[in-house]
Amino acid sequence: MKQVTELNCGAIVLSCALDHRIADGFSLNMFLVAWAEYARIKKISRIPSFCRSILNPRRPPQYDIIFDNLYLPISSLRLPPPPVLEDELLSRI
Repeated sequence: MKQVTELNCGAIVLSCALDHRIADGFSLNMFLVAWAEYARIKKISRIPSFCRSILNPRRPPQYDIIFDNLYLPISSLRLPPPPVLEDELLSRI
């Protein structure tokens, strides 16, 4: 969702909301920078790339057995003791 608001002084405010399934914050920032440069009649410093091939791996992933020692199964962990509540919790809102 995008919204443009024009101010009395002639400036504008651009607001954007994005869905992270479509783009990330870095991509949104690149869009806003390019849009601002275009609005100032400047040359766009970083042209966006829509080449999907950059997401393809160059070689298949490799698995090393050293990673086996980094993780524990959840079933091997002990449960923490239940918290001791002295007083009832109060909402401070």
